Amino acid sequence: QEIKDMGLTTLLPDINRSEVEFSANKKEILFGLKGIKNVGQAALENIIEVREEEPFLDLLDFCKKVDLRCVNKRVVESLIYAGAMDVFPGNRAQKIKESDKIIKLAIDAKEDLKTGQMSMFSGGIQAKSNPGQPQMYAFEPLEDWTDKEKLEKEKEVAGFYLSSHPLANYPAIKWIDALPFTKALEKIKTLNSMKEPNVTCAGLMQNHKVITTKKGDKMAFAQFEDLSGNCEVIIFPSVYKKVEDVLGEYNVFIVKGYLDTSSTQKCKIKANQLIPVDTFFEQSKLKALNLELPELVNDNILEKLKNHIDPKNNYEARAPLSLAFSENNKKLELNFRTRVSFNETSLKDIEKLGVKIQILF
Repeated sequence: QEIKDMGLTTLLPDINRSEVEFSANKKEILFGLKGIKNVGQAALENIIEVREEEPFLDLLDFCKKVDLRCVNKRVVESLIYAGAMDVFPGNRAQKIKESDKIIKLAIDAKEDLKTGQMSMFSGGIQAKSNPGQPQMYAFEPLEDWTDKEKLEKEKEVAGFYLSSHPLANYPAIKWIDALPFTKALEKIKTLNSMKEPNVTCAGLMQNHKVITTKKGDKMAFAQFEDLSGNCEVIIFPSVYKKVEDVLGEYNVFIVKGYLDTSSTQKCKIKANQLIPVDTFFEQSKLKALNLELPELVNDNILEKLKNHIDPKNNYEARAPLSLAFSENNKKLELNFRTRVSFNETSLKDIEKLGVKIQILF
């Protein structure tokens, strides 16, 4: 988050470019290979040493060149999971599925090199159209993992979501002006009273623990994270009854509740509402859709905007519309009584028109 705040970019690890440690180039930080779980010092030294002669061409070429005694299957898989092998042909799902076969082909090639033999059955390797060109491995067709699957593996081996973050796939979090957990914690530290402020946040639920109160009611303590940090969400029995079923089905939630002012070192929220972001647009109690038009507006933009929020549309979300715009250097606002119709897709299209979006609920 600090890197993002400074306007810098973190790049995925790259088997042909990444150093052992993290490295910087202008406004980019390249993830260091040392930051990948299961990749030991011996493996790193061998990879860097071999790579200095020439870059690796594909996964088979990599396995042929490195010492597979220290750069073993576990190391290869961790590098694939972290995205360090994305520079090679094939997607991550293909590389993992066929890694055993590729490693065996590499071992056989090393043995053949020692004995001076050439295998007649080089399954999976493309025939040489040019004797001067190296043999490239050809993967069987296989659909790549979903973004969610990729991110889970990245977090597992690197401790971070590298290619993106699960929350990045939910624009509704931005449209509701969700308060980052670190900002919520700062809010507690600047309070002049012990009154618990009401907040709306959003985050990824990492886990939750259910307990039974002395009265025999169930409640839960859930650990959340967002792009800025972590938070504990306390789900009392009255709220737990309403969300018990969705806690096991979804993991990204909008959290409305009160900040625990007694916790100044860790963000804690006493929840009075937990809404899965996946079902947010199905909520019937959206208070308003606020749209701020860009400085330059023409009939084409207005016509497209009208089509995206037409009350006749059969979208799942409906709310009163408030339209803000500028005219003759004055800020004006129109409030409509009619409830307009919209969903996530239509709002994404509206945003492309240069319109700022805010949803009140």
